[in-house]
Amino acid sequence: MFELLLSLLESKPHIVEHFRNTFTLDILLKIFEDYHDEDLKLSAVDTISQLCKQDSTGEIIFLFRKLGGTQKIINQLSSSSDQNTIMSILVCMQSLTNDDQDILVEFNDLNVVQIMLEFLQSYRSFPIMICQILSCLTNLALNDQINIKIRLHGAHIIGTILMDNCPVLIKDKLVREEKEKQGKQIIQYSKDLNEDIKTKHEIQLHCLRTLRFLYSVEKNRKSFKLVFPPEIFGSFIDIGNFNKNF
Repeated sequence: MFELLLSLLESKPHIVEHFRNTFTLDILLKIFEDYHDEDLKLSAVDTISQLCKQDSTGEIIFLFRKLGGTQKIINQLSSSSDQNTIMSILVCMQSLTNDDQDILVEFNDLNVVQIMLEFLQSYRSFPIMICQILSCLTNLALNDQINIKIRLHGAHIIGTILMDNCPVLIKDKLVREEKEKQGKQIIQYSKDLNEDIKTKHEIQLHCLRTLRFLYSVEKNRKSFKLVFPPEIFGSFIDIGNFNKNF
């Protein structure tokens, strides 16, 4: 049933009109919250993600909040140990936070920053998870209070991930040997060098995008000029017009 519904939502977005009601969301949230079957949980949260993604009016997110969905999604994110479920919840959070400022306030009240930063450190060896967490943090950073919390408690974590994934650590033998002498582990995601560099590059792009939104105020441009060479500075500033499906 869920597979059919997801397929329909992806291929025929207009049918979301038939599911824009309290009854549908209430059932999905009950399955997500109360059922112990991880496959059912995954299907329920994936369906919520698609409904939110295809909803141009914001009505579904409004109903989601009205039914206590924000609290429920945080509860499941905090208590789940299944990586697939966590990943699906993060994808759902990204859909929920794309354009709705009110839900960002709710996430802030539920201590979302601490949860996300703990995940960011726990899943350092899982590149897909890192990129998804960073995408969520980018959306969350559009709320001023959340932005401040991420800068205070998470900027150094994101910066460390950015530097740890520098491809030079793998390509440059001298740099690699120096790191090893210091007892620092060099992260490697694939035995294939080109694939490993590609993955690291992807993570760095996500880190830079998140940092750009954390420090996007005008007064920081002088600091950016000290960090980035001219050929990169312009592109970094232009990240403001970014593709949310990246």
